[in-house]
Amino acid sequence: MYRLPWICLILFFFFVAACGDSSPESLATDNSSSDNSQKNSSGNSGSNSNVPACGNGVIDDGQVCDGQNLDGESCESLGFDGGGLSCSSDCDEFDTSQCLVYGTQFSATSTRWELPESGGHETGGWWNTSYDRYYDPGSHNWQTFDITGDGRPDLVSHARVILSDTGSRIRRPHGWPDDPHWLVYPNDGTGFASQPTRWEIPESG
Repeated sequence: MYRLPWICLILFFFFVAACGDSSPESLATDNSSSDNSQKNSSGNSGSNSNVPACGNGVIDDGQVCDGQNLDGESCESLGFDGGGLSCSSDCDEFDTSQCLVYGTQFSATSTRWELPESGGHETGGWWNTSYDRYYDPGSHNWQTFDITGDGRPDLVSHARVILSDTGSRIRRPHGWPDDPHWLVYPNDGTGFASQPTRWEIPESG
């Protein structure tokens, strides 16, 4: 008759021991670990997820463009006559440095434009003519066009006049035949460079 209370008492102490680690301190620790785990798994703890990403091609809030995504804008839509529109590196404005304005007439006043001291003609200066017979040996054959890609026409000397074995005037690349190349005088906005930049060309073609 007296065994039943002892059995109940033993079972009571057994359940207390099994749940004995449920103190407020241990519960608080468990809750803190759970919260940190949720934060780490979400990837939002300790970082600012509201900063828009620049360079992913998506225009976020606070951005006017992103990479090649110009939101449908172009040089023409911004009031220029042509050219290539691009996005700034921080995506907060358009880069219009390659947009062009063609104009409608010549200015009433002249602007001094610097040229290399020599090059176009063996006697100095730069000459341009349509007939080979006006070229003296050593004269350069040249054109102005944008070869550097900055939107400005450069002075490009791509050949010079030499005398053939028969005495006729012919044009050949600089350094021909062993080291063919062009001479490029870049445009800096106020004139052409005083010294040329060597421009490699294929050995044949």
